[in-house]
Amino acid sequence: MTLPLSLPLSLLLVCSANECRSPAAQTLLSARLTELGVTGVRTFTCGHEAAAERPACPDTRAWARSRGFDTDLLDQHRSRRLDLDLIGSADLVLGLDRRARAAVVRLAPAANERTFTLREAAALVQRRARQMSREGGRRSTLIADLHATRGLTDLPETEVFHPPSHGWRAVRIHEHDVPDAHVERGVTHRLSRRLLVPAVDAVARGLYDLEPE
Repeated sequence: MTLPLSLPLSLLLVCSANECRSPAAQTLLSARLTELGVTGVRTFTCGHEAAAERPACPDTRAWARSRGFDTDLLDQHRSRRLDLDLIGSADLVLGLDRRARAAVVRLAPAANERTFTLREAAALVQRRARQMSREGGRRSTLIADLHATRGLTDLPETEVFHPPSHGWRAVRIHEHDVPDAHVERGVTHRLSRRLLVPAVDAVARGLYDLEPE
């Protein structure tokens, strides 16, 4: 029998407008951690270009309902702009793309060691969590270990996708990014979530696999 695990962790998710990708990631991560029995993770979101008090994207809310997720977070969501207080209150900061990560580090250079893109963190967590689980690693060292592992992984490449509706059009996406369907040409919500979902799943599983404090 697997007992519920707990950990004290504040996790900030950052995108641009804080209306679509980061609220979707927060909803999915909350659902996955609940399924795994992991408690004690506080998630919150913001956008480095956000206008204040805007609701979550309608497409994101519809997607969450169709997946049977608890939509309370999305229904109550109101966008807010990235600031030093939000960064300072987070143990781990995950940008939805490299621009979001860069915005965090420009504003708070000292946060560099605990700031990743979501997909970057997912790749590092999968690699590091397996090793730490075998070695009896603990969550308190996870973030430092991820930062130390950055330079030991293969350099990311650009992935090429062909949207079903425009199979002739190649959409090139950096492996560290979850692209923004609202502003990036050729990117749909479906493609964005195709990259978002496995990254969130990997982060949730990585937290679960490590020993509790």
